[in-house]
Amino acid sequence: MNQQHDKAEAILHGLIQNHIDDEQFLNNLRAMQSGVGMHNYSEIQIQKTRQALIATNNKGVALYKQGKFKEALDLFEQAIATMPENKTIILNMLKIIIHDLKANPADADKERRARLLLKKARQLGVEQHKLGVLQMEFGKLHRPAAAKA
Repeated sequence: MNQQHDKAEAILHGLIQNHIDDEQFLNNLRAMQSGVGMHNYSEIQIQKTRQALIATNNKGVALYKQGKFKEALDLFEQAIATMPENKTIILNMLKIIIHDLKANPADADKERRARLLLKKARQLGVEQHKLGVLQMEFGKLHRPAAAKA
């Protein structure tokens, strides 16, 4: 029984991490838990996850603003490893990669990573007003590559 509880906790934790920026999903999770008599069970986990996301995001943005692009990218890569579907982390990682590609355009690995992140962001339903500018910036960088594809 305890092993099942641990598995359920791990699943809940993963769901919260990946959907922390999706208020509708979190509300559905809260409603589901209330429906089975577990009122506010996930609220502590939601708040801890939000605080961790904010701390990671702030640290990554600070590194980026200090010109420490590699460190910022490493930090966001670690965050994506634990929150692979988190829209905020994906968007910030894209911003850093695109900025870095403007300064160092001949980096095939970063181009590939940016394409994958753009695709994932579209699949996750990131709002067009947040994604469109990044798509345009990336497109401007890669007209020759797009023509070959």
